[in-house]
Amino acid sequence: MKLLKAFIMGALISCASFTSDGPIRLIVNPTNLVLHLGQPATFALGASNISDMPVKGIFVPIQNGFAGLSVEISDPSGDKYLFAHDEVVDDIYYNEVILKPGETLKSSIIILYDMAKDRHVFNRPGKYTLSFVLQWKWQELHRTAVRTTVQLEVLDRDEELSHLPSAARRLWMDRDIAYAFQTDSELSDSSLERLRKLADEYPGTVYGKLASDLLEREKKR
Repeated sequence: MKLLKAFIMGALISCASFTSDGPIRLIVNPTNLVLHLGQPATFALGASNISDMPVKGIFVPIQNGFAGLSVEISDPSGDKYLFAHDEVVDDIYYNEVILKPGETLKSSIIILYDMAKDRHVFNRPGKYTLSFVLQWKWQELHRTAVRTTVQLEVLDRDEELSHLPSAARRLWMDRDIAYAFQTDSELSDSSLERLRKLADEYPGTVYGKLASDLLEREKKR
């Protein structure tokens, strides 16, 4: 068994994208091409063996991404940092597996709130550059990592409406709501109250729709 620090990271891109100079290709597909301030992004991920030989490594889909996946974010101000999906990062043991030629393992990831910086990731309009790095052998960092760099545009208003109420945005951009959304954890009573108010009073906004979706998820628990 191999020791791997499991950083649960996230990423954003404007189209399906990948780069690889080795046997492994990292594929990322977004659900949204453009975001609004404070909006989450969800991505379908793939780790594919593009060689004609089996590849041995730590290829493990987890709740948000893959073990060994990290994302460096550069925001419109030029600030660069590694995205922290959760509050705690644990050392976890994973077994190496064999990825057959042509085989693709799939996962998905949500990026919304950086728990280390304690803020929403997309908190200002402009272009964001994100570099996904998938490391699949812990001992051989420089020889076993594949990188994909992409960009995302964040808007400060809803193009389909004459304006986007700032009150709706303030209700949505709550730390507890963001954490629950990102980690699929339960919502507190106060968060549920905020979401109901948001869904009832601002149903036509992107934030009102997010609130409705999250409330519907809670009903199914």
